[in-house]
Amino acid sequence: MTIRVLIVGAGAVGAFYASRLAQVPDVQVSVICRSNYKAVAANGFSVTSPKYGDYTFTPARAFANPREAVAANITWDYIVVSTKALPDVSDDSEILCGLVKDGHTAIVLIQNGLGVEDPYLKRFPNATILSAVTIVSAAQTSPGVIKHNRWTRISIG
Repeated sequence: MTIRVLIVGAGAVGAFYASRLAQVPDVQVSVICRSNYKAVAANGFSVTSPKYGDYTFTPARAFANPREAVAANITWDYIVVSTKALPDVSDDSEILCGLVKDGHTAIVLIQNGLGVEDPYLKRFPNATILSAVTIVSAAQTSPGVIKHNRWTRISIG
């Protein structure tokens, strides 16, 4: 059985985790990009890592925005949100409208803050929500080019 994962926020952190998830057999990883969409759609991600080596990750699908992902009519098993957490500025849970299927899609928050779950819990009360804080030294040095600098830790709470 294929597990379908959608990464929302495929910058340095999202692309790095997407590339690692895609190494798992029977896991199909797609991404929603913003500024790097054209480069990723054409070439995938080029990843350089002292731990995992240098490799190219080509997502199953790359979407320019959430509307395209909704229009694809794919049932996602997991949606990984790796946008910057700015709960006082915007409600990023809105991005997932039309993507989350009640009772099926789990939302995984891998962000840079604590207590970011509330908007997702309110908007998607029937979804399983997993929240993690990550420390990863990664940068997108140019569109679609990810440099993983050193260690990575993820803490799930």
